Amino acid sequence: MEGLNEWLGALRSFTRTPEAARAFQDLRFRFAHTLGNELIRPRDGITHVRGPVLYGIYLDRIGPLYVGQTTEAERRLRDLPIGESHHLANTFPPEVWDRIVVIPWKRALSTNPQASQALARISLQHDDRLIGLELEHLLHRHETPLFSLRRKTTQGGWRPVDPARSKSAGALIASSLQPIWGYIQSEWKTLATVSSPGVTYVGTGGWAVFPPVIRRQVFETSA
Repeated sequence: MEGLNEWLGALRSFTRTPEAARAFQDLRFRFAHTLGNELIRPRDGITHVRGPVLYGIYLDRIGPLYVGQTTEAERRLRDLPIGESHHLANTFPPEVWDRIVVIPWKRALSTNPQASQALARISLQHDDRLIGLELEHLLHRHETPLFSLRRKTTQGGWRPVDPARSKSAGALIASSLQPIWGYIQSEWKTLATVSSPGVTYVGTGGWAVFPPVIRRQVFETSA
């Protein structure tokens, strides 16, 4: 409880007056806004981050916290740390995130001839949303992110979730993605384990953004 009391005491100090509360809000939004913009910033060969992506959030010393997918990368990634439509930031604030992995999987697979051909065959049967759900399920099984291992109950408790026993649409047909899964898994592992070179590491198939670097920059500027 000592840590909880320290946390509550700090929050109270940040909200002790209307001026302090606005300054606290400004600082947190500046950090979240900067992080969100970094997630969708144009990079080599990418002028606009849009379309389907896989993304994952990691905590220092704990590992994978959350894995998700979207077909609207620009909207979803930018909002991820702000939390206006994404629930994760309401439970685990972005100030504690260690890295965010992003793979625009259609573009990533297009850089590998064999994977690109396999994707073309798979796309005849499944649309982008379903493929994204399938890849998300495979990542859940492989990464076992902390946030997804249990669900709230209406009684105010929790129930465990086993990704291997999922009956979701993605889980039921995920085996059809084996021709491309190995490539995605390899790219993900690289981005999830690479040491921080600064704000962002750009790999062959995606990038990793490091919130602690942005946090230090924003907070030191505001000190």
